[in-house]
Amino acid sequence: MFELDKAALDRPTDRHLTLRPPFLPRFLFFSPFPFLFSVVLSSLTPPPLFSPSLPLSSPFSFFFPGRFSEATIGSEIDEDRETWLRLFNTALFQTRGSNDVAAVEMCGTLKNVVAIGAGFVDGLGEGNNAKAAIMRVGFGEMIKLIKRAFPTTHDGTFLESCGIADLITTCYGGRNRKCAEAFVVRGGSCSFDEIERELLSGQKLQGVLTSHEVQELLETWGAEEEFPLFVTINRIIKGDIPAKDITRYKEMPSKNDYLNEGKRKGKKSKMDVSTH
Repeated sequence: MFELDKAALDRPTDRHLTLRPPFLPRFLFFSPFPFLFSVVLSSLTPPPLFSPSLPLSSPFSFFFPGRFSEATIGSEIDEDRETWLRLFNTALFQTRGSNDVAAVEMCGTLKNVVAIGAGFVDGLGEGNNAKAAIMRVGFGEMIKLIKRAFPTTHDGTFLESCGIADLITTCYGGRNRKCAEAFVVRGGSCSFDEIERELLSGQKLQGVLTSHEVQELLETWGAEEEFPLFVTINRIIKGDIPAKDITRYKEMPSKNDYLNEGKRKGKKSKMDVSTH
């Protein structure tokens, strides 16, 4: 059992084969999996390696022995889903099954984008009310995007562990939140790549990767105005607008806004991603 991120797909698959004995189903843990949304992870790995794909999305980054937690197991095959529920479910690790595989997977990756936004709010010192508002709006945009990409998605999936619970814990304790906060506190003097190397010891920051791919998808759909928070988060990540604009997401501020403001003041506009 292992966690696969997009960067792993760009490396030779042979290094992963030792982790995937042919007699075991492929079982993937979400947290993150950024990928273009025309496909879902469970459809990517060809049959000779593993069958079936079983996403597990949970509000934790690691297993904590002796502490209560829960997870959602997704599979379209009832028998397989029930088998894994029996295997994983314990008094301290509660598992629930879902046949809504695409939504389970998508919740597990989109929550990382919202967590980036929550980290910006923390870095700005805006407080819990502002953070809760960003989380609420972000959750709404997650639901809207998933249902648009996968119209058969069940509303109840978003109330499972893979949905609202995973979002909450990621926005309060995940690495995406932590790195986004550091990005703001340092006033943009460090790139996210630099912050990754310093704080994550080689791990990739999934929210940044996912945000870029969400933005690409929204541009393809011509739907940026329907997802103002996702667009604003991406513009902050790219350095087009300052982090303080996270609370102005409804206006969808752009880099041109600051350039035009600078022209009106008769001086060159200077971008500042910090709290100032």
